[in-house]
Amino acid sequence: MNKLTNYQQTILYQLIEKVTGGHQQGFSQKKIFVSNVENLMREAGKTFEEYLDLIGKDPGEFSKFLASVTIHTTSWFREIEHFSILEEKVRERLQAGQSSFKIWSAAASSGQEAYSIGLVFQSLKSEFPQLEYKIWGTDIDGLSIEKAKGGVYPIGELKQIPKKYAYWVLQGENKAQNFFTIDPEIRL
Repeated sequence: MNKLTNYQQTILYQLIEKVTGGHQQGFSQKKIFVSNVENLMREAGKTFEEYLDLIGKDPGEFSKFLASVTIHTTSWFREIEHFSILEEKVRERLQAGQSSFKIWSAAASSGQEAYSIGLVFQSLKSEFPQLEYKIWGTDIDGLSIEKAKGGVYPIGELKQIPKKYAYWVLQGENKAQNFFTIDPEIRL
């Protein structure tokens, strides 16, 4: 009942592209999207056509759909060389007299990349007290943004954060000992 035909998969890919603005390439990525949507259809007890109607009417179900068809690739200091370049360029501008920066993390997912940028800026602020910065984290997936706003992460992710930023990482205690967060000055 819930296996999509090739024709339905084509319709799904077109819908995903329309909703996300991304072009769906790669067989494995498409397979994941199809599997995720088939699971959602099964949970809802709907055929493909009924499910399309449901996500058009139910904002909660649309949010689940959107979360299932977006790639949630994020991590602390992902592609760390970019953060080194960011630090170098910001330092150069600070030395040239600029003191205010605005940063937009357009695909913030669950916040790790935006908070990584915040750690870089907060670290620079210790060296350049005049530094002011604002980071906006947005994402097409509202569920990911809610996680980013919460700003609480499993302690296992802590190993991805370079030690030089440890001062701004707050580890949980007691019941929260398996989690950490980032200093409130950096939080989105």
